[in-house]
Amino acid sequence: MTIAASTVGEIRDLAAASLHCPELELELSPDFASSKHDYRLAIRRALATRLPDVAADLLDLERLPSHPRFSISISHGRSFGGYVLAPLPLRIGFDLEESARVQPAIADRIRHPSDDPAPSPAHLWVAKEAAFKCLPIDQQPRTSTKIVVQDWTLLGATNYSCRASTPESGSEFSGYGFITGHRLHLMCFFTDGSQLRSSSADRFSRTRSQRE
Repeated sequence: MTIAASTVGEIRDLAAASLHCPELELELSPDFASSKHDYRLAIRRALATRLPDVAADLLDLERLPSHPRFSISISHGRSFGGYVLAPLPLRIGFDLEESARVQPAIADRIRHPSDDPAPSPAHLWVAKEAAFKCLPIDQQPRTSTKIVVQDWTLLGATNYSCRASTPESGSEFSGYGFITGHRLHLMCFFTDGSQLRSSSADRFSRTRSQRE
């Protein structure tokens, strides 16, 4: 599946606006699809090109991708895959999936009693996966079932927002997600809500100082 650069740009712009993160970066490519040989290395090479200062670490498939200035999240589908970058302290989680692959029985296995009804099983799946990736490793629950997804809001024909939390973990995680559709796929971008507010406040403070 070929994805036009203009389409990737439109998706990025929608996610960036919804998450109030104009610096968000998105790269999608069929070369990153799980059906391709060495797809994991292909996406790491792309990241290493974008972030050459940590290229050696990014090319090590035994290590999770990380950077001192960016939050990184990766996802692979059978037709294409991609990565998202957001400047720290924002934490970003990204997931993509073919809608038809997520059957109701699969969604039922990850459903929490407090989840609000989702637009589809695939919407619930990508939201929980992206929210899970958004969390620091030491705060990730053992399963995505422990993540509660609520407040689904229709933003457009194929766009939704939602919120997620982990009430049983004792953490203060409260994340905000943006979900959009592309052909037969769904993509979800999730940010930590508290970090989002902190980042916005920092940008406001810097702008005010510059004006003064």
